[in-house]
Amino acid sequence: MAGIETSRYVSVVLEAQDGEMTRSLAFSRPVDRAGVPVTPVILDWAWPLAFILAVGLCEGLFGWTPGKRLMGLKVVAADGGRLGLPRAVLRNLVIYGGGALVLIAPLAATLAGVRLPPTGYYLAVGVFGLLVLAPFAMLAEASPRARYDRWAGSEVVRA
Repeated sequence: MAGIETSRYVSVVLEAQDGEMTRSLAFSRPVDRAGVPVTPVILDWAWPLAFILAVGLCEGLFGWTPGKRLMGLKVVAADGGRLGLPRAVLRNLVIYGGGALVLIAPLAATLAGVRLPPTGYYLAVGVFGLLVLAPFAMLAEASPRARYDRWAGSEVVRA
């Protein structure tokens, strides 16, 4: 085992000989100034939620995100009025909530001390992969509006 201090992390390399095979594992651990390992602050769960709230805030207050504005699109209520913050956040929670759940679920299991089997990760990625089929499902619908727009009472129109 070898440890090399780099900044506030210690890189650890473990090697084990098993017959003619050598197994290696390398990882980094955050440490304090004395070199004592500390528990890292994990904020991976915050990014998907911050994204959903930021996009919902833009659409709820202004009716557009920078990308929609650039493309000449605007999100309005189904009656043509302003969408409002609660419905904009609901709309984006439905759109991006599945992806956020896939990112948050393994982290939540880790923090809870539950070890997910590899099939849990495969299932999460598979559910996320099913979202690829959503555009094809919309083609089969009678309405040109997306299902999440109908649920939130919103519509995307040309600005």
